[in-house]
Amino acid sequence: IDTQLPLTLVILPEQFQTTPITWDSENKAVATVDDNGVVTTLTNGTTTITATAVINGKEATCSVEVRVPVSGLTVNPKLVTFTTLGVQATVPYAVVVPSTAHNKNVTWSSSNPAVATVNSTTGAITVITSGATNIIATSDADNTKSDYCAVTVTIPPASIALNSTATFTAASTGGSTTRYATVSPAQAANRNVSWSSSNTGVATVSPATTASGSNATITLVNRGSACGIAAASATIYARSAANSGIVASFTATSNGTAACPPPCSGTVQGNLCWSGSTTQTTWDNRSCGGESGFVVPTREQMLAACNAGVGGFRLDYAYWSSEEATSSNAHGVGFTQCNTMAMPKTFNYLVRCVKYI
Repeated sequence: IDTQLPLTLVILPEQFQTTPITWDSENKAVATVDDNGVVTTLTNGTTTITATAVINGKEATCSVEVRVPVSGLTVNPKLVTFTTLGVQATVPYAVVVPSTAHNKNVTWSSSNPAVATVNSTTGAITVITSGATNIIATSDADNTKSDYCAVTVTIPPASIALNSTATFTAASTGGSTTRYATVSPAQAANRNVSWSSSNTGVATVSPATTASGSNATITLVNRGSACGIAAASATIYARSAANSGIVASFTATSNGTAACPPPCSGTVQGNLCWSGSTTQTTWDNRSCGGESGFVVPTREQMLAACNAGVGGFRLDYAYWSSEEATSSNAHGVGFTQCNTMAMPKTFNYLVRCVKYI
């Protein structure tokens, strides 16, 4: 605009070179022409410039088309972040300068269509996945003139799921297993999983962070094998690293051990508890006069007597004893034959019991 362009007029024959000429523009809004044939452009459009010989009305014409070039363009907004998939409500726009440019149309493109695409005509953006791209506007009139909007896509995690929520159980001496968690959607910007245990004295988990779909190892702590260890459990949590409120869990249980035997009610010696002796007279309680041999109890009978007398003990050993009118004739271990003394005697089998503590 406001460009001056002198026109050259050739007059024939040459002797009429100095004849007066009038100049005129058909569309003076587009361009004007002065008396010397200099055209001044005003705006986009077309006009016809006519040169007329005053002497005889002969004319010469020149068609003039004015096209205002694009000097630049600006895209707004310059930066935008999306957190949802699909077509977005926010549409960038391009401002072409000057405002009087002949062609202010632009073509839109995406530098990374794997993250987001753009409608080449309208500039509408469709988000595909998390990431970054530039949405570029290029002048249709001059492809050297362009600008862009920087787009960041951050899709948040929506859910998390374990490959198994079944309780993991092992003995009190420990054990391990693996589990993994999957964060959805697949387009989420951060799909890492944070692992933790509600009771690290029962179960631990490592590593503390895994990628979605990668195994973590859950280990039940070795709590020993002694008697009386109670069963214990821990809750294992798998949380979205981006949002701890998105969580899945399962239980890890360490089994207990058998109950310990009752406290010693006898005499403690080392790791043994001695009960002393208990006498069972029902096996043999008769006069011996003239008889030989004894009614010897079975091992099962002796063990039953031991448990009946001091519950929880086991049979240690047993022996014979005798009671007579005088104690000088007491018989010890190995006594197998009743003597023939005329005085009646009573024979008893004594049981000694013991347990480990």
